[in-house]
Amino acid sequence: MCRTVTKSSKKEEVLINGRVYDLSGFRRKHPGGSIYKFYVDDNNFPDATDAFNNFHRRSDKAKKWLKNWPSRELTAEEKQTKIPESDQETALLDDFHKLEQEFKDEGLFDPSIPHAIWRCAEILIMHVIGIKLMYAGYLVPAFILLGLATGRCGWWMHELGHHATGLGQQTDIWLHEFFYGFGCGMSGAFWRNQHNKHHATPQKLEHDVDLATMPLVAFHSSVVGRQGLIGKLWTRAQAILFPTLSCLLVGLGWQYFLHLRYMQRTKQVREFLWVVLRHIAIWQLFGQYGLSNVVKGYICYVWIGCVYIFTNFSLSHTHLPVTNPDEFLNWVRYSSDHTTNIHPGHFGWVNWWMGYLNFQIEHHLFPAMLQYRFPKVHVRIKALFEKHGIHYDQRTYFGCWSDTLSNLNQIGKQALNADSSKPKRL
Repeated sequence: MCRTVTKSSKKEEVLINGRVYDLSGFRRKHPGGSIYKFYVDDNNFPDATDAFNNFHRRSDKAKKWLKNWPSRELTAEEKQTKIPESDQETALLDDFHKLEQEFKDEGLFDPSIPHAIWRCAEILIMHVIGIKLMYAGYLVPAFILLGLATGRCGWWMHELGHHATGLGQQTDIWLHEFFYGFGCGMSGAFWRNQHNKHHATPQKLEHDVDLATMPLVAFHSSVVGRQGLIGKLWTRAQAILFPTLSCLLVGLGWQYFLHLRYMQRTKQVREFLWVVLRHIAIWQLFGQYGLSNVVKGYICYVWIGCVYIFTNFSLSHTHLPVTNPDEFLNWVRYSSDHTTNIHPGHFGWVNWWMGYLNFQIEHHLFPAMLQYRFPKVHVRIKALFEKHGIHYDQRTYFGCWSDTLSNLNQIGKQALNADSSKPKRL
């Protein structure tokens, strides 16, 4: 359950597999950056074992590093001051680990070459048909299909970014860079650095980067902060602006500022080349229509893709409660308390539409599992939750849309009527 702690700024010690590792100054060496700090607390040592195991499930290098890194046991004094999990939470985690081992034994974390081929082929086919429709003059269906195709790149790159394919970590990284760089015009390295922070502590203030969305949108009143009149009016209208204009602004801002800046700062040469090749390919295919038409067409293409991907990603978390920065949950509770599943719908259409990420509870429990396998395991996860008295939050697709827009509208009302002040805590 939730534990409130008092932060200290001495050492950056993390508890993994019952041992304490001092990671002070390790941020620059760690591929995931400062994410390990989310599990640092000098007084209570929140257990980072599940986070480490799930983020590094396929990394022999990380496991070897952990084995060789200096560590120590908790002292008698630390054991006394450390807040233990309740018997109920201990039983929950024990059953979760047994179920996790069962999935591993059943091969549910193993690679699937046919699945990888299908995901790549699907994206290629959609782009080819979309380009042919555009050359034939059917612009509306062409833009819709091409926009959806770039969104499909987003779903697939998400799977690759979590190293879920089992094809090898380096292979996943290369494919991730291609599909996100050439397919979406963005940086895979930046995405991995940021998105894993979301998975480490979803819906946690000052930790989950998916909550740091101002000034374009506020998914919780705590992140609104100080606003002038124009900012308040924008936030008041965010339920309309988010699925129409804000998604496009985010996509263009990522492509032409935030991600480019990250690539330059971290010297991601290969990713930059994919982005350059993306724009060369677009000009070679459509340059005959003139610069002005290419720019307008490209903005339309990006807009459809961004609306498709960003709005669907928002359905599984944004309308749920948040956790304060000085509180800790265990791995299962972050998934159960701050994640919503979306029903597959008739004939499972939502599964395809959302790239199986409508099973967000399962995805947050097992981010390195191929997403198409979530329907196979969700019944057993639901049974685990029911056994331990945990609500398994599953809603309909359009019900989640309603919840998300209602939440945005409510926050907009609060922002318009609020006095400018520091962000509130729960």
